[in-house]
Amino acid sequence: MVASFYKKRSSKSYFGSMSRKKKVFSKKKYSKYSKAKPKLTIPKVRAIVDRQIKKDIETKLNPLSTVYAASPLSQDTSLNIIYYNNYCLGQPANTWLGPTGTGNFVGLNGFTFPQGTGNSDRIGKYMNLMHTSLQFRIGLIGIPRVSSPIRFRILVYKAKRNASLGTSGGNPNTTLFLDQTGESVGINQVYTSSSVAYELMNRLPNKRNFEFLMDKQIVMSHPLYSVTGSSSIVTPQTQGNLTNEHNFLLKLNHKDLQSSFNAADEPDDLRFQWCITVLSAPTGNLTNTGYNDWRTYVRGVTTAKDA
Repeated sequence: MVASFYKKRSSKSYFGSMSRKKKVFSKKKYSKYSKAKPKLTIPKVRAIVDRQIKKDIETKLNPLSTVYAASPLSQDTSLNIIYYNNYCLGQPANTWLGPTGTGNFVGLNGFTFPQGTGNSDRIGKYMNLMHTSLQFRIGLIGIPRVSSPIRFRILVYKAKRNASLGTSGGNPNTTLFLDQTGESVGINQVYTSSSVAYELMNRLPNKRNFEFLMDKQIVMSHPLYSVTGSSSIVTPQTQGNLTNEHNFLLKLNHKDLQSSFNAADEPDDLRFQWCITVLSAPTGNLTNTGYNDWRTYVRGVTTAKDA
């Protein structure tokens, strides 16, 4: 009886101690070695999906049409004070008529993606337009001058609203600026010889209809002047800090624009269509005859994502 008592007691204490040990060990094991399963929140799921999609996305490059030494146009051939060049990505709208009643925008293309499997081809119906990297140069013709320097105004812009620039923003030749009363005006407006240079170089940009990336003025001149009646060359001190060329490196952002493509393999959504307008005017007496001895150069490439 005594033996059975001690036997029961020892077994009870034995199993009791073992159960406590197991319990303590299990707690330590859980807290030290195990981890709770992470919860998949919506942002985490999206991040996982995005990483998987990016593995299948290809970068496509499409070059713009290169422009070499393009001559400027006269804003009014009866005055010949203001000269200009107009460029746009893709192709301009048929409604963009200039002062002479004809189209005056040069289309730089760069957005034709035919369906296929090549480096510049589109796989599906949609593509994401990322940005256009563009190099733009204004250079004076390399002949020493005896005239005054030239002032340039460079505008980089695109139409607001989700529509064609030709219908929403209007013709930039008639709507790019605002007058003192808030009315839309442009280079197509009739000016006098005493007003044209001052008005077009100082008009407010029409931010009601257009989004502007740049509106900048620079002065350029040849550093070398010829002396009348002599073959020698002099460098006036006042012209020592002026250059005869200016280069712009532009990144025209398309904000990951997803667009379908039409039968001509061009985007249906024209929000990519950035434009460049360059105006030149004489310095000093603004009624002086303007100068067209400058040229513009353009080249670039459009980057798109295709799945």
